Amino acid sequence: MNKFGNDAATGGYELDDIINLSDYPLHKRNSYAYKEIINLAKKNIEDTSCSVSKGFIKKSATKQMLSETLDLQDKFIVREFTHNIYYKNISDAYQKDDPASIIQTRKNGFLRPDHISRATMIWGLFQMPEIIQFVADCLGYEKLYQYYDPYTSMGINYQEEGWNFPWHFDSSEFAISTLLQKSTGGGIFQWTDEIKSEPSEQMKVLETNTHRVKSLDLEPGDFQIFKGLTSLHRVVPPEGSIPRINLLLGYTPKQKQLAPSEFIKNFWGELHPAHLERDRKNGKLS
Repeated sequence: MNKFGNDAATGGYELDDIINLSDYPLHKRNSYAYKEIINLAKKNIEDTSCSVSKGFIKKSATKQMLSETLDLQDKFIVREFTHNIYYKNISDAYQKDDPASIIQTRKNGFLRPDHISRATMIWGLFQMPEIIQFVADCLGYEKLYQYYDPYTSMGINYQEEGWNFPWHFDSSEFAISTLLQKSTGGGIFQWTDEIKSEPSEQMKVLETNTHRVKSLDLEPGDFQIFKGLTSLHRVVPPEGSIPRINLLLGYTPKQKQLAPSEFIKNFWGELHPAHLERDRKNGKLS
């Protein structure tokens, strides 16, 4: 079990071990090629809330990180639970035309960061300064920090055939991920533009699964930056014997940021002492 907090070490891995630098020169931030990549990513995020860098992670690195993941299969926590798109408390008080009244069932496995060795390439990718700066540049931030949450700073999402990862908004402004393994079928990422403030539009998405919906068939090694706080999204249930495995990386403009306790309690069924201490300081616990 690893300690709470994030180490700065990259496990001895270099940028060239992980990133396809010939197409994505992260080591040449002032180059014309790098600036062109950033400009395109910014435009895609502004226009569609999503940017994908195809083949960003080397095939050899993707293969190694998948192997590291499969070695930790016994550490995955599989949970099935119900929620609405906001991860708010389920209640009969919501009106029928309120998206919060729609209850969905989610089932997935998740490998928490406290089970991932700091010597792995997975952890090295999460800590790599050039990757963090690349994400910051794409999103228009001067600087980003690793998400500090002991349960959700980063991790690996696992979905077998038929496991549903339904429509929802994230608890953080943006989500960063790279696919490690594509499922045999299904497993398509779907999302809308930014409709967080439009409940009637959210209802249409929940009713149709097609209204304002875009689809993305990711390949292993693709690097995705997505505005999940304001864009409704889901993963279509995988099909076939090969599960979908996706590496999630948490970065934030704020230092030592923790996830909301309501989200953590809903997902994990428990809070870390760090969440409890934060809530006591904020007057939410006696």
